[in-house]
Amino acid sequence: MSNPGSTSGDPRPKDSTTEDEQGFYEQYSPNHELPKSSLASAIIHGLLAFAIGLIATASFEPVHTVPHVDVVRLPDDAPSVPDNKPAPPEDLLEPLPRHVEPPTKPKQLAYEDVRQVEIPKETINERGKQAIQSTAGEAAKAQEAAAAQAEKLAKRLGERRAARQARWVIRIRDSASETMRQLEYFDAELMVRVDEDTAKYFADLNSRPPSSRLQSIDAETRIWWTFGEGSTKREIVDLLDMNHSSVLRCFFPSAFEDRLLMLETSYQNRREEDIRSTTFEFFRSGSEYDVRVVEQELK
Repeated sequence: MSNPGSTSGDPRPKDSTTEDEQGFYEQYSPNHELPKSSLASAIIHGLLAFAIGLIATASFEPVHTVPHVDVVRLPDDAPSVPDNKPAPPEDLLEPLPRHVEPPTKPKQLAYEDVRQVEIPKETINERGKQAIQSTAGEAAKAQEAAAAQAEKLAKRLGERRAARQARWVIRIRDSASETMRQLEYFDAELMVRVDEDTAKYFADLNSRPPSSRLQSIDAETRIWWTFGEGSTKREIVDLLDMNHSSVLRCFFPSAFEDRLLMLETSYQNRREEDIRSTTFEFFRSGSEYDVRVVEQELK
């Protein structure tokens, strides 16, 4: 008969805690689910933490550091670098010092270095002084003579007719023989001064030689034109058998003066007081000659 309070086998008492744990694992994790689930949970939480770290990193802009840059100076003989071409070798670049020295004191201005130079004075001898005085005297005399002649002309012709003589110009383009025929057609006379009071007049200009007479110029009341220096004037003087240095003047009758005035005022329909100068020229009209205005300047 057995005692219910005893057991056979190992006489040592069993640990109740160990038996409880074994029973717990055998009851709730018969296939070792607990360690597997714990490992899977650790892996999942690790992946989540890594993903959160990536998201947080991507949400912030990276902080860029500015690289150190040196200012460089190219030598004068350094080749230029076109677009899309490799940069010049580094030995052509010379870094500038970081600390730039202030500009030095400017150089002394050029005008401060100018030295006084003595210019030798030109001395004029007595002969030179006499020549200067003689030239000045001749110029004064010529000016006085011109003023006196203008005054005589104003008295002889009147201010209005004297003004016409001053502003009227006749342009001659033809040869000497053709010009003589034109002047003869308009009953013109040529005059060469002989002395201060007397002049030689030439008429019948188509004749060879033209007829001539000596006459005082004080009684002259016609306006005149003076021939400019040129080949036509020299050829006409030769035809008159006069000196080339002679002043050759031309006189027209009063009817010719009236025609010029009519042509002048009708050219631009202006009064003669409004006209500064008028230029005329002769031209052939069939078998005859005529005169016309070719240029006019108003005041």
